[in-house]
Amino acid sequence: MKRKPWSMNIVMTIGLVVGVVLWLGRYDHRHAIFQNVSLIIVPIATSVVVVSFRNRRKRVGPFEPDTIARNNRGRV
Repeated sequence: MKRKPWSMNIVMTIGLVVGVVLWLGRYDHRHAIFQNVSLIIVPIATSVVVVSFRNRRKRVGPFEPDTIARNNRGRV
């Protein structure tokens, strides 16, 4: 059975939800809405990095050896 890569869109959505929950927990109505935006961006970026490393380690998706060989022969 062939392994499937984790979807980057789904994981980015999960990271966004986690980031919004963290942001809402730290929200202070006396300040601007764009305070602590890093609480939203960091979970998204972390999830993307984790999925990229997982897909690369399992050699699935764009890191599959057949895909790499086809791209090296000129098929993009």
